[in-house]
Formats: sequence, C-alpha cells, structure tokens
Amino acid sequence: MEVGTEFLDISLAKRAVKEYCSVSVLPYFVERSDKGIFIVRCPKARDGKYCPFRIHIARKRSGAFHVKRHVKHDEYCIVEPKLNQLLTVTEARILLSKEEDVAARDLVSSIKKKYAVDTPYKTAWRALAIAKHQYAVEDGKSFQRISGYLAAVKRENPGTFAGAERTDEGEFLRAFACLAASINAIQFARPILFIDRFQIKSSFGGTLVGATTQDGTGETIPIAIGLCPIDNEANWTWFLEKIFMALPELNRGHVTVLHDRRDGLSRAIQGVLPLTHEAICCNGLENELKNISKKCIPLFWKAAKVFNPASFTEEMQRIGEISPEAYEFLVKSKPILWSTAMASVSRFGIVTGTAAESRNSWYKEFRGIGHLRILMRFVEKVGTGQVKGSARMKDELDRVTRNTMSIFKENLAKGSLLQLTSFSEDAFIVADNALSQATVGLDRVVKLNQKTCSCGEFQIMSFPCIHAATAIQFRGDDPTLYMHETYRVNYLKNVYSVKVVPIDLYTDSGPCDGMKPPKNDIRKLAKKKTSQATTTTMTAKSITCSRCGSTGHNSRTCTAN
Repeated sequence: MEVGTEFLDISLAKRAVKEYCSVSVLPYFVERSDKGIFIVRCPKARDGKYCPFRIHIARKRSGAFHVKRHVKHDEYCIVEPKLNQLLTVTEARILLSKEEDVAARDLVSSIKKKYAVDTPYKTAWRALAIAKHQYAVEDGKSFQRISGYLAAVKRENPGTFAGAERTDEGEFLRAFACLAASINAIQFARPILFIDRFQIKSSFGGTLVGATTQDGTGETIPIAIGLCPIDNEANWTWFLEKIFMALPELNRGHVTVLHDRRDGLSRAIQGVLPLTHEAICCNGLENELKNISKKCIPLFWKAAKVFNPASFTEEMQRIGEISPEAYEFLVKSKPILWSTAMASVSRFGIVTGTAAESRNSWYKEFRGIGHLRILMRFVEKVGTGQVKGSARMKDELDRVTRNTMSIFKENLAKGSLLQLTSFSEDAFIVADNALSQATVGLDRVVKLNQKTCSCGEFQIMSFPCIHAATAIQFRGDDPTLYMHETYRVNYLKNVYSVKVVPIDLYTDSGPCDGMKPPKNDIRKLAKKKTSQATTTTMTAKSITCSRCGSTGHNSRTCTAN
C-alpha cells in the first residue's frame, strides 16, 4: 500500500487496509476510526512496546481519502498473527472444495498447520457459514451451464454419451455422462458392473448414481455417472437405459451387475438388462444379519467367500446350528446372489470388501459439491485415471504383469508339497502327501482343458489355483494360457488407451442456456409423509373434578363453593 493512494470514501479505505494486512499476514489493531481518519498500528503498541508499523488514512480537502503515512513493521518485531474474516473465508472455501464434511475445528487446525496462526472458533464457524452460502449461490447459477458443458465434452471427445434433462418449467431434472474413454475401457475390463448411489449434500441435494468396473489387476474404472432427484425405480430405469444406449454389448450372459439392493434397482435391472446376472453386496446383508445374530457374521463371510458348494453347505449348516433365523434369512436372500461358490458365472471372488471401499473413496469427494462441479470432477477423474493407468502399464513388457506372475509363483510354491497323479494329458489328481491317505476328500481333480479344479478357485478366479499351478508346471505349459484374458498386459493397455480431452468451462462450453435450479431441496422428496392412524373407536379422555364430581374440568378450575 503506497503513500498517496486515494479512495473515494472511508469504507473503501478501511477495506483496502484490511485486505492488505490479511494478504500480507500482518497483525494490527485499529487505533482510531472516525469520519475523517483511520489509523492502524502494531498490536505491541497497546502494551506500550515500540514498533514503527502504522498506516494512516486521512481526508483531503477535496473530500477524498488518501494514504498519508505508511511505516512498515520492524524486522525484529514478533507478534502472534491472527487472520481476519476475509482470509479465513478463503481458506474455508479451499477446505470445502476438498472435503465433504468440514467443521469449524477442522478449519482452525488447517489454518494453524498452514500459517501457524491461532484462529478463534467463532471466527472459523462464521467463515464456514459464509463460504457455504457463497457456494450455494454459485451452485444455483451453475445449472445454466450444465447443458453447454456436456455438449462441449461430447464435441471434444467423440463417442461420448452425455446430456441433461429439464422439467417443463425449465428446471434441472437429470443429467448423465459416459465418456468415450470409459466405453472403450469396459470392453477390456472384467465383466462386472458395480452400481452405487450416494446422497448429494450440497445446497440443492439430489442423488448421485454411478457405475464402475475393474481392470484385470482390480483397479477401479469409472464408467458412467448420473444425477437425479431420488433413487426410485423410474430413475434407476432411466440410468440403466442410458448405460445400455452407450454400451449395448453389456446385456450379455457373462456380465454380472453387483448392487446393494436399493429400492427398485433389481426390477430395473431385470427390465433393462435381462440377460445379465445379478449379485448383491455382502456388506448390506451383514448389516441386516447383525439384527438377527451377531455370532453368525464370521461364518457368513466364510460362506460368501468359499470356492466350492460343499464348503458352502458346511458353513451354512454351522449357521443353522447357531441361529435357525439367520439361516432362514440367508436362504431367502438367495445364495446365488451373494455366494461365490453358488454363482452361475465367474465374479473373480468379489463379494464386496476392498472393491466397495475403493469405490466409496472414489465418490466421496463428490457428495458435498454442486451438480456442475460433480460432472466436471467426474471428467477430471476419468482423464487422470486413464493417464495414471497408462503410465502404470508402460514398463510392462511380458504377456502378464509382474505382479500377476508373482501371484502364480506364490501358488506354485504353496503347491510344491502336493502330490500329483496324472490320469491323462489334461486330467490330474493333486493331493497332500501327508494327509491324503489319512483324510478323505483332500484330493483335488484338475482338468486343464476345461480350466477347472474341484476346489472351485480355478474357474471362479479364472486364475490357476495351487493345484492347477502344480499341474501346469508338470506339463511344462505357459501359465498365461490358463489365465483370464483381462490379466494380460495387452488388455490392460487397451483399457487405458483412449485419453480424455479436457474442457474449459468458460471458453469451450458456450453461453448459458437459462436452466433453472430445482425450486426446493430435492432431498425432501425422498421423505414419505406419514400421518397418525385414527379409528372410529378412539374417544376423548374425560376429566372429572375431585371436588364437585362433575366432568369437563378439574379441581383447580372448579367454581363450586
């Protein structure tokens, strides 16, 4: 702030001084403030200590105000700085853009870590309120740019399916995006589609629905995203129809759709993708099973993850012995939907676990931001994911990745103690040397021509188990011939072969189209109104006076003498 700088009125001068001190992180206190003079000094001056820092704003004869004097801080002056509201709000906006739920104490600790400044709790709380209000205003105005942004994404990324819908009143209704990079990736990924939904916690609420898959190494690949008012059967049908338009080859008999039994989702899958196989998330079943019998939870997870029907039956019998109600609940939940051993097609051993956790973390940052920013962040995530995946595969020169081959070698090492008996070129019996004669049922039959093992792991994981690895080594075959094609490096490289062209919101998306935000908080639409049930037999309670014996009043209001 230079000496001689002029301002039209005192309020502009005060604001300029506060902004200058905030940006420069200069602590100060107001020594004098009236209609003609505004002076700030170093806080040490209040304690009688010397520091030359002073900014003096005075009024000129013309009526304008100017910086009459500006003396900088002494270089040896050490004062514990404090941030004012303006800079605190800026930090609050930065924090809200990165995290979903931010409390005032989080802002205080963030500022302390970044600036080594102690911020009062009340200041941080007010700054968060201001920042949230600013985001709400910006989110309301951003709806009119959604259609133009999605059109620009389609134009710059040929093959992309994206668009927004509005009501007859011109208000935002729904939006969908499936990028060309994702359409290409799913052709070389595992034949599994994960369907999730999350509540949007920004100003206008709503529901985010998403579809993801996995590459051969288990990395999450985003496929599509949808924004709608609530998660009901109509919106699930709309979302799946959009996915089917973008990916018509998805409706095939070897594809599994895994979901967490949301309202109407199963019926929508059966209506739009009837040829696919359904699977349900075991985390949801666990939450319901806890209300019946917590002792059965470990056995339930064993039953869900075992590879052969015989082991599954054993675990279910144990559950039935502990709690018949839990057994009945799991049977009614259809084991074909949640059990690895009973599945009709290979799910690569996925019941939920780390796969669901990675998807939750992937969507987490979307929950607290506005609709346009969700779509922009989705495009950014897909684009950066393609680049990272391509870089990860850059140094892989063999037929399968080094990590995949190391897993095969581990299985081979575990099978080194097994005894192998050959019945033909393709059929083998693999048994443990020490226990095969003493215990019945430990022999495993491996058929390499069918890529199966009686333990179940070979065909379910589409990857050689310890028994199959022993047989493959005995024959001297290339182990990669017995692995699913998605494990191969050429498939993994094809997953990340198509890149995303980024979009500049203000230069590429064109003018605003006037789309309005929803009138009400659409989160309220999901709440069902309930009313108290009434019957004709209900009668009003009568009051009897203990003094006079009459009804309709009590002794306190009785007028009898």
